[in-house]
Amino acid sequence: MSGSTTLLGGDPGSGKSTLLLQLVASLARAGKTALYASAEESAGQLRLRTDRLRVGDVPLSVWVGSDVDGLIAALDDARPDAVVVDSVQTLHGTESGLPSGGIAAIKHVCSALSAWTRTSDAITVLVAHVTKEVAIFRSTRSRASGGCGDAPGSRRP
Repeated sequence: MSGSTTLLGGDPGSGKSTLLLQLVASLARAGKTALYASAEESAGQLRLRTDRLRVGDVPLSVWVGSDVDGLIAALDDARPDAVVVDSVQTLHGTESGLPSGGIAAIKHVCSALSAWTRTSDAITVLVAHVTKEVAIFRSTRSRASGGCGDAPGSRRP
């Protein structure tokens, strides 16, 4: 659904990144513009993965970095139809001064990306790894707004 942000969580190594790389490759093959933003893997590692998945020939944009403000600037330039951000724990906001991985930083990243998604009419999938901090983040999110699922305009199934 256009303008929607989805959070996909799971254990490290459970196949989230592989699944979503295949998803954006399928969208790109169908004529949609797609951007895969990686804060965990280098461009070379992503190239190896796309080759292994036999999607290396797909016109897919890749952004590699850890600054959410830089990512949003790249998204503004590219204006993709679909975005995958892998993962929210490894991004931070330079302007916020928050270190990556903390609950406040994750909320900041999710809020900023959800706001961009709503205004761009794209679809965005945020990847999160299930860790002790994310488990705490989930329980905090249920009590207070501002988390990935509680960002204004985000949708829950």
